[in-house]
Amino acid sequence: MVQRRARAGPWADEAALHSDAAVAGRPVLSAFAPLSWRGSLIGVLALGFELGAAAAALTAPALATAIDLAPAVAAAVGPALAGPDSTRPVIERVIATHAYQPVFQPVVDLKTRGVVGFEALTRFDDGTPPELLFKEAAEMGIAVPLEHATVGAALQAATRLPAGLFVSVNASPALILERETIALAAQDQSRPLILELTEREPVDDYGALARVLEGLGSVKLAVDDAGAGYASLRHILALRPSYIKLDITWVRDIENDTARQALVAGINHFATLTDSRIIAEGIETDTECDALLRLGIDFGQGYLFGHPAPVEAYV
Repeated sequence: MVQRRARAGPWADEAALHSDAAVAGRPVLSAFAPLSWRGSLIGVLALGFELGAAAAALTAPALATAIDLAPAVAAAVGPALAGPDSTRPVIERVIATHAYQPVFQPVVDLKTRGVVGFEALTRFDDGTPPELLFKEAAEMGIAVPLEHATVGAALQAATRLPAGLFVSVNASPALILERETIALAAQDQSRPLILELTEREPVDDYGALARVLEGLGSVKLAVDDAGAGYASLRHILALRPSYIKLDITWVRDIENDTARQALVAGINHFATLTDSRIIAEGIETDTECDALLRLGIDFGQGYLFGHPAPVEAYV
């Protein structure tokens, strides 16, 4: 609620401390808490209360409220206040100091629940959501350096995973077209490599992308978040991936929703005709797993089978 209100604005009525009480000689309590965004002070949250005889006890609760609300308001308004000039150095520092860690989530055969591979993900040391930082990097024009760093770290850590299991990494079209990172990864023949094509950037030239992928030999392509947006469906039609990753939107409570079941059945039929395999994302319950099995889905990942964890959890 706080984030929705903070984004909605304007804040004039809330931010102004009405002076009528002060003019009338009645005391006004003001409580303040700092607002910070990635270590930089961006403002102050102020709460004002008129104090009467029965209200003096509000001092401590008011300050506690200000402190409690400060992080939520900072998270809501911080991105709007932090412009490109302040964001770019933060991302460059993340890259330079390796302020990130790879984690891995298992992908399983839904019939046996045996692990068949792992998806590599990134967690940033300051707790910034990965999708936010990658989005900001794309806006700053430094997405490829950030991806190069994080994918490289993931692939290095993946050498410690059990032999024979595939590892998949998220890759933007720009990273694939850049070739260097993926070409180096493709030289490692010790385990299958899958590139999960993300929707963070549009594909301007499917032909060029397909030619690069063909030159990577045994590297397979997966289209991420299928069904979540128009771009993923275009990727599937244009690139005919080896794997289609079914978005969590269509997995959640699928056992109770015939519309979701129909859509998943349709995507699975398409996958069968085009020699692709489905990996369902975000499976959290046995009933979801059973419903997907009945629809013919082979593979899945989600909290039911394991949370993203450092490589040490699997060696």
